[in-house]
Amino acid sequence: MKIWIPTLRCGSGSDVYFQSLAEQLTHAGHDVTLTWFPHRYEPVPFPLRRIAPPPGTDIIHSSSWHGFAFKRAGIPLVVTLHHCVHDPAFRAFSSLAQTAYHRSLIKRYEKWSLAAAALAVGVSKYTLDRYRERFDLPRTILIYNGVDTGFFQPEESPPSRNDGPFRLLFVGSNSRRKGFDLLPEVMRGLGDGYILRYTSGKPLLPSPLPSNMVNIGRLTREKLLAEYRQCDAVLYPSRYEGFGYVVAEGLACGKAVITCGGTSIDEILQACGADLPRADGSVASLVAVVKEMAARPCSADDMERARACVAREFSVSVQARQVESAYNSLTGMT
Repeated sequence: MKIWIPTLRCGSGSDVYFQSLAEQLTHAGHDVTLTWFPHRYEPVPFPLRRIAPPPGTDIIHSSSWHGFAFKRAGIPLVVTLHHCVHDPAFRAFSSLAQTAYHRSLIKRYEKWSLAAAALAVGVSKYTLDRYRERFDLPRTILIYNGVDTGFFQPEESPPSRNDGPFRLLFVGSNSRRKGFDLLPEVMRGLGDGYILRYTSGKPLLPSPLPSNMVNIGRLTREKLLAEYRQCDAVLYPSRYEGFGYVVAEGLACGKAVITCGGTSIDEILQACGADLPRADGSVASLVAVVKEMAARPCSADDMERARACVAREFSVSVQARQVESAYNSLTGMT
């Protein structure tokens, strides 16, 4: 099958999604062309309508934000719903300018993309439900995002736990949606017996961050794996997720993930039977949960079961097989 994946490079999880999907489908024997376009086309994607697909293309797969610009006569269009920015729960973490942009442009573009699409792929049940509340959808299918569990996995012979601070890892942007604003007070509450290494660039807050927070900046994939393996637990108090790559990656590496639950994160934890303590979203609750985890770590057996579940339910190979099946069901559709 000849597949064209045209998409905008956004520096977000959608980039990871399409890059990984293209690699897996190519590995499965399909002829895949992944075409990146500059992010500047996001507000004005209309020139992309002039881009010709590779000759003989059978399926076009793009994002719901700009998929309409890649619809071509006679070729089924598949769009992926990554997360619903029109959900009030998401808008709570958007600025007035962002909300106006989403309402005035993105909602219109998504409406056009969904009208043009033969199939919409939701990356979680939560995401699909939020889109159903706000749009007339074409045929839909739930296909969870895939994690490369051949890459994200525990060390074969991890070193013994040392007597140093309990090592926490936060992976994500320094935004309120990801819960970054909670981290400084959490780490002040935990004190010197704990250290948090966090990815990000510029600090979110103007005030000095506590000394037990270490900015490790933007990471390569290999360095991210090393950080997962070296931590004692992943601290991820995200308030809104369309899927939750960090949760799945952390579990795939055999690490406990401390979250506040909610949105799509619960789907991963419930599917994996991960009996992890969850905070209620307050600083005090997060401090208490981290201390509980440090005092009574999850058993190796529990973590192995959770890791095996991610490999079984949320791996890139499972995702690719399900997408491939969805493509096959569209053969002959226009």
